[in-house]
Order: sequence, then C-alpha cells, then structure tokens
Amino acid sequence: MEREKPMTSHDPLASVTCERCGRMNRVRSTVENAPRCGTCKSALPWVVDTDDDSYTDIVERSQVPVLIYMCAPWCPPSRRMTPILEQVAKDLAGQVKLVEVEVDEAPRVTERLAVRSVPTLIVMKRGEVLATHVGPAPAVTVRSWAEDALVTGHPKRLV
Repeated sequence: MEREKPMTSHDPLASVTCERCGRMNRVRSTVENAPRCGTCKSALPWVVDTDDDSYTDIVERSQVPVLIYMCAPWCPPSRRMTPILEQVAKDLAGQVKLVEVEVDEAPRVTERLAVRSVPTLIVMKRGEVLATHVGPAPAVTVRSWAEDALVTGHPKRLV
C-alpha cells in the first residue's frame, strides 16, 4: 500500500491507496463501518492514532473491532512492532481498526487501560477488552492472536 502520509494521523482524514486498484482514498478515523475503496469497493486498512481527547470517539464508539497498539517512540521494541502492525492492518482490512496510542501523549488512556509496559496490544469490541498482550511478537503470531480474539473472544496467549 502506497501512502502519501504515515498510516497513522491525528487528522480526521487520512490518505490510503487501495492495493487492488491503486486509487487514493480519504479515510475518516471515526466512521461507523470499516472503510472501502470508493472505486472498487475493496476493504482498506484502517490505521489511526488517538490521544486522550479523541480516544472515546475513535475506540469506544467504533462499530468495528479495534486492535489498540500502546507504544512509545523511544522504545526499540515499539519501533520494531510498528511495521508489523501495519502489515496486520493490511491483512485484516475490513475486519479491524488499528489504533496507535503513544503512551506519553495519552496518559489518561494509558492509566485507564492499566498499561505498564510498551508495546502492549489490546483487542476491544464495542468498548470491551477481549484480549491483552505485552511485548513484541512477529506479524504472523499477532495476526493469529488478533483473529482468534475477534472470533472467539478468548485468544490464546502470545508467546
């Protein structure tokens, strides 16, 4: 997927290029359903970031399950996980919204979710936490874990 800007953005609109037809799409961070390409109708990866002020609108009001990525730019494992999670968002396009939360920019969200270490992954559906994992993991493992959480609500623990 080619991007004009980074995949995450505080902007209410982000530019995402459809991998299927190559068309540029503007994607809102708070729409009700997973975004689709305006031309070919393919599911688009949905990656946004949030902070204390936008968390409720972006995460808790989402009709689409959310994979929250708690991270910090100063943390090497967080930096390694970013491209892994962007790939997971592509793989699960239409099924999940990936929401990045930088812990230093969102102290209330960090406290609310009881995050004590980064990176931390949290799967939520309709505001309810389904699964949590602390620490880095490879893309295939994260994808399998997230899919399991979305389907069963009780994922296996990441190793």
